[in-house]
Amino acid sequence: GVMHNPAKPSGMFTLDQRKDMIKESISYLPSVKVMAFEGLAVDAVQQLKAAFIVKGLRTGGDFEVEQQMAHTNHAVSGVRTVYLPCNPALVSISSRFIREIAQFGGDVTSLVPAPVAAALAEWFPQNGGGAA
Repeated sequence: GVMHNPAKPSGMFTLDQRKDMIKESISYLPSVKVMAFEGLAVDAVQQLKAAFIVKGLRTGGDFEVEQQMAHTNHAVSGVRTVYLPCNPALVSISSRFIREIAQFGGDVTSLVPAPVAAALAEWFPQNGGGAA
C-alpha cells in the first residue's frame, strides 16, 4: 500500500506517481499488488483483509517510532505489525539524502530502483538528474 502521510510535506511525487514507480520497480513480482490509500494504514489493511502490516527498520530510532505506531494500530484495530531489518549496506539511506544527491547532480542509481532514478532525472534535468 502506498500511503499519503498528512503529517509530512506533500513530497516530490504524487501518490499516483509513487504508486507507478513502485509497480514498475517490482514488476518481477507478479503476485504483488500495489494500491494507493489515503487515511489510516489500519483502514487500508482492513479493507484488503490483510493479516498484518510490514515495516522496514533502518535504526533503533525507527524502531522507537514504529513500535509506538504498531501498539496504537493494534489497540484501535487489532492489526499487528511485522518488522524487517534493513540491509546494513542501506541503513544510512533516506529520501532526503537521495533528493539532495540528485538535486546536486550526484549518482543515485545504486541507491534507488531504476524507475525512481529515471523520475529523479526528469525532476532535476539541469544537474544530470542523479544518473552518472
